[in-house]
Amino acid sequence: MTSFTADNHRAWHDLSEAEHVAQRDTLAAQSFRTLSLSIHGPVSAPRYAAAMVKHATVFAARQVINRSFDQFQADFESLAAEGFGPYVLSATGPADNPRYAAAFRKFGFIPLTRHHLTRARFVEMNREAHDRGDRLLWADAFGAASDPRYCAIWVPNPDRIAWNIDAVDEGGDTLQHRFLAMRATGARPTLVAGTPGGRVMEMFTDTGVGKWDAAVNMTPAEYTARRDTNAAAGRFPLCLNSRGSGADRRYAAIFAGRDDITPRTVRSSGTAAVAAIDTLMGDIIKDRNLRGLAIAVGHRTRLLYARGYTFAEAGYPDITPETRFRQASTSKTWCAAAIWRLMQQDSSFTLDTTLQSVLNLKTPSGGAPKDSRFKDVTIRYLLESTSGIPQGGIYRSKEAVDAAGSTLPPAARRSPAGSPTRT
Repeated sequence: MTSFTADNHRAWHDLSEAEHVAQRDTLAAQSFRTLSLSIHGPVSAPRYAAAMVKHATVFAARQVINRSFDQFQADFESLAAEGFGPYVLSATGPADNPRYAAAFRKFGFIPLTRHHLTRARFVEMNREAHDRGDRLLWADAFGAASDPRYCAIWVPNPDRIAWNIDAVDEGGDTLQHRFLAMRATGARPTLVAGTPGGRVMEMFTDTGVGKWDAAVNMTPAEYTARRDTNAAAGRFPLCLNSRGSGADRRYAAIFAGRDDITPRTVRSSGTAAVAAIDTLMGDIIKDRNLRGLAIAVGHRTRLLYARGYTFAEAGYPDITPETRFRQASTSKTWCAAAIWRLMQQDSSFTLDTTLQSVLNLKTPSGGAPKDSRFKDVTIRYLLESTSGIPQGGIYRSKEAVDAAGSTLPPAARRSPAGSPTRT
């Protein structure tokens, strides 16, 4: 990968097909390769925004533009036969007559690619990718605001890079709140794209590329000013997306100084080290790609051993024995210990005791739980997370919210189109 300079990075926007092809071919002959590609505007005369970079190591690549659904499918199949898979994919136009643009390279495998998904299916496929250990590489949206369509690429994720694409079609305060919340965790945007209706799709990953900047829903003038400000600071478009045409054009972009991920190292601090423990903890956080953890060993009221372990880039705050963690699932440890103590004190309370025999939980209206399996849930099921009842409904189900007589939190509500530019 490469650190960007004015000599090895080029970006352009609002070019016609002929202008784009001329620029692309000139740079490709100089060993530049596609970094970002966006097709936008009417299918009768699409426009292009793109970025290309010259890496130290040149790889074989192909680019296709202004392709119909059937043409892109044919391109995909013929290039796959040569060992090429897409790594950038964009689309514009209505759902029944889209146009596609994509960049291909050789991976050693063919990435899972879909180019006409409904919003619901796109969300579902991202969850499936998480479950099987893959990650989203690139995506774009097209179609109508009332029924957006998505095209996307997924690849294996052997390094277990954490990623989030909950923001598939957001705007206003919701988008800004999510951005601030994700940034607070150390994550950064790695993909931004406009969606129909002036809204935005944004993916975050827990990786570092040094200092970066991101902005969405920019007018052409705002994008140009933002681009120039970042260029003066040594940052260039890493992802560049455009939507609309003419005066309605809007840009979304991520600026960075390079496209390689900052390497992480294992660090530890605390009481005198025990080599075997340090090695084990280091292996765990590297294998699971955890930012860090803290451990403590005690006997009765005496603390015997306490160390913090960090797996992060230089400059990332170190985890120490005194680091405070958000409660979240860390409470499960204390809950399990408390339950075990109760079992020691009361022999009638066992792992096979049912939850309802102890708590007798009811719905907000006073009735029995609607799921008949609820009565069979045991303490063991809770501790092992093996009840078989689907999780997450309380966070996403409108029925659950209505039953509780509450309202959806801001992050779950649709907001007005548009969102502020931000870093």
